[in-house]
Amino acid sequence: MIKDKMRIIGKVCSSIVYRNISVVIAAGILSILFGKSGWWPHKEFNQFLDALYYYVIPLLLAFTGGRIYGGQRGGIISSVTLLGLILSSDVPMIIGAIIFSPLIGWAFHKLEKTVKVYFPIGTELLLNNVIDAVLSLSLMFSMYFIVGPIFNKTIAYFSEGMLVFINSNWLPILAFIIEPAKTLFLNNIINHGIVGPLGIQQSKELGKSIFFLLESNPGPGLGMLLACYFKVREEEKPNLKATLGIQLIGGIHEVYFPYVLRRPILLLPVIAGGFIGIFIFQFLNAGLVSTASPASILFILFLAPKSDILSIVLAISCSTFVSWFLSSLLLKKEITFYDKTETEEMLTEIRHIQALPNKEVKMKEREEKKKVEKVIVACDGGMASSAMGSAILKKKLRSSPLKIDIDYMAVDEIPSDADIIISHQRLSSTIKVQHPEVLYFGLYSLSNAQEYDKIVEYIEEVSGR
Repeated sequence: MIKDKMRIIGKVCSSIVYRNISVVIAAGILSILFGKSGWWPHKEFNQFLDALYYYVIPLLLAFTGGRIYGGQRGGIISSVTLLGLILSSDVPMIIGAIIFSPLIGWAFHKLEKTVKVYFPIGTELLLNNVIDAVLSLSLMFSMYFIVGPIFNKTIAYFSEGMLVFINSNWLPILAFIIEPAKTLFLNNIINHGIVGPLGIQQSKELGKSIFFLLESNPGPGLGMLLACYFKVREEEKPNLKATLGIQLIGGIHEVYFPYVLRRPILLLPVIAGGFIGIFIFQFLNAGLVSTASPASILFILFLAPKSDILSIVLAISCSTFVSWFLSSLLLKKEITFYDKTETEEMLTEIRHIQALPNKEVKMKEREEKKKVEKVIVACDGGMASSAMGSAILKKKLRSSPLKIDIDYMAVDEIPSDADIIISHQRLSSTIKVQHPEVLYFGLYSLSNAQEYDKIVEYIEEVSGR
């Protein structure tokens, strides 16, 4: 129960930041080009940077968080409310926006459901606008006079505590939490929901933050994949070579998680690589000016202050070597990760279900239609791995005359009119509960192009091609 609630909280925080990540990155680019530690420091441009950190980013985060539970009106009320928190503080209210906005949106939603039944017919629009305005102003002044001063001191103490922790010997221990959590596909929650907001807050105060490097370091996964490349069978090497490029250059780290899940012993080298990377980042006082999303090595180096580039390259190289060396010791020769029979068995099971006389009504309709019109590739956050999977499937169907809508999104956002859902195997139980009538393919890796061949074959088969 507690675990599920923590996961929901993490997903909400991650969603708030990720939906506004382009603005955070824009602030990072402005900082790396013209900030105090940038390539061409420019005092006049700092006014734009201050406005982004103190007003634009917090207000956008507040609107997004309020809108998640309270819709458009909840987002507006959250934004006005946060203005009181911003004006009462002398530090950017990034964390404040993430904490308070979902609560305000949720409270507004509950209040609206309670009072709207008492509205006289014809007065709904008038009363809605009046309630929104009065509620916004009331919460704004409450934030300014009551919550703001207390929260401001709390943030100050928290920032001091974070600095003490960063300078302590305990920081590399985070690798024992971050790396296992990443391989369970919690990377977006960690990056955008936890270390990202801390990094944004600290970056404005110090000009950079090590928090942006804790989860985004590509070294542990890169080293493990390199070891796998030299140990797998020849037929699997082309896919692994593509996976290496996607992980390092594309910055989509989800591609290496399935390899660890198939060989859990590989978690040890990944943790060791992460530990060494954080240790060197800390020892050399390295950091980034913004979130590297996606966590491509090119993007990481671009967002690094020029004085930190060599330190970051050294840390990533060392973490890659440690992960590769330990993985090479633990892996046997001629190992295999991908089994074609898994997808074939899945197709056989689907055909068997479709042949049963007591199918669900929607399943009957789909069979009568004999056509696939909408395919959804899903992952936890609806970000990197699902986007990559949809791109692979689109490429494979490019030469087909079939007109199919292929999209990607988070598991919780899958529409009811989907004809086929594709995701990683570990999400199968969730998707089958939420969409029991939809054909589902659970893949071992969304980045393995070979796994999509049977799906394409099936789509063409049911579409009569």
